[in-house]
Amino acid sequence: MRAVAAALQARPWLPAVVDPVFAASRGGELADRAARDALEEELATLSSVVLTPNLREAVALLHVDAIDRSNLGEAATRLRARGAGAVLLTGGHLEGDPADALATSEGVEMFSEARIAGAMHGTGCTLAMVLACELASGKPLRDAVRSARAFVRAEIARH
Repeated sequence: MRAVAAALQARPWLPAVVDPVFAASRGGELADRAARDALEEELATLSSVVLTPNLREAVALLHVDAIDRSNLGEAATRLRARGAGAVLLTGGHLEGDPADALATSEGVEMFSEARIAGAMHGTGCTLAMVLACELASGKPLRDAVRSARAFVRAEIARH
């Protein structure tokens, strides 16, 4: 992670989507404490980064007990205050309808639609990948987020 952070620091014009995958959805840790610390201290502090944590990952990064619908936007803002250019905090595991919070220098924008039938593993990774592709194609961040969310919703419905 430190090598990736150094590469990104040398290219501040290059947007980078960083999805902090700490654990597999089916169980098992994917990042040890050193990796989590490096992400928190190195990658998540770069202004070119769009950080895309889910609720569990944001709880770990913020060292809090829980994040719910009432503090989703605040949590995204707190993560962004550490230096990331933007944070898209995904709340697909919230009770009721899912909601995501996008924190940028302009404030927080909430995205929410009704929960759809279907189940799919890897929705966070898929969202981050589509977001990166949309940004690479030149879309503005908000439009890229909308496109990525629509893609994931269509994939969930398809499964």
